[in-house]
Amino acid sequence: MKKYFIPYCFKYLLCSFALVVCCMGQVSEAQDYTVRADVSTRSAVLGSSLEFFITVEGTQDADAPALSEIDGFQTRYVGPSRQFSMVNGNISNSINFRYVLVPTKTGDLEIPALTLNVNGQSYTTQAIPIKVFDSSQTALNDAKENTQKTLADKLSLVFSLSQDTVYLHQRVPVKVMFLKSDLDIADPHYPTLEEKGIVFEPFTEHKMDAQVIKGTMFDIVEFDSYLFPTRSGELEIGPMVMDLNLIAKNTSQQGIYDRPFSDDFINNLIHGPRKVPVQ
Repeated sequence: MKKYFIPYCFKYLLCSFALVVCCMGQVSEAQDYTVRADVSTRSAVLGSSLEFFITVEGTQDADAPALSEIDGFQTRYVGPSRQFSMVNGNISNSINFRYVLVPTKTGDLEIPALTLNVNGQSYTTQAIPIKVFDSSQTALNDAKENTQKTLADKLSLVFSLSQDTVYLHQRVPVKVMFLKSDLDIADPHYPTLEEKGIVFEPFTEHKMDAQVIKGTMFDIVEFDSYLFPTRSGELEIGPMVMDLNLIAKNTSQQGIYDRPFSDDFINNLIHGPRKVPVQ
């Protein structure tokens, strides 16, 4: 009996392993992905540039679609960017393909639908209409005015607490998100919070991501930390302040805007304060 016992165990283990591998293979084949395309702006001035991007969520194993000649545009592939995160054991990853398009004629143009192959599955993006104006001074002034109105939407700082009511000496999670779209910055610092009635643990780490929000691609930096209320009653927490420098574009080169923010806005990005009852 002994000389047959070990081989029998191996057969059992091999069968079990084969069963697990087969199950895992079935799960992999059933994997679904999300593919979307968007642009940095749907109106442009002749000769200026806009950004076109395709995002694949659920994998980083995807090939960049080759952009053939698009009527009315010069195209250039910038490259991919990959994101990976793991929260509470849940893993998410994505890949983003970025292109620069330069309009070569005015009028109502269109970026056509594109087909991608993702792990053997075909996905097709939606066609995107683009309105291109001529480079007259009137068109430039209109574009500059519209850009000035929306610049505040391209850079923002948001902080939140995990709950609306907190308790004395409770360790309360704090989350801060810095969002930036189509802007260049320099010398960013970790966000800070004035300690009035609280003890705040400074940020030491961050994670990065990219998302399309209302048709606009944002680079997102997320910070997590904790604070402790040191007295009861209603506390005013904040404002949250982040120091950075904005690299201003020049109208002679870009044809869009020049020094978009005031110096105060450039030096300090502020969100808050927020009133929270402490029990």
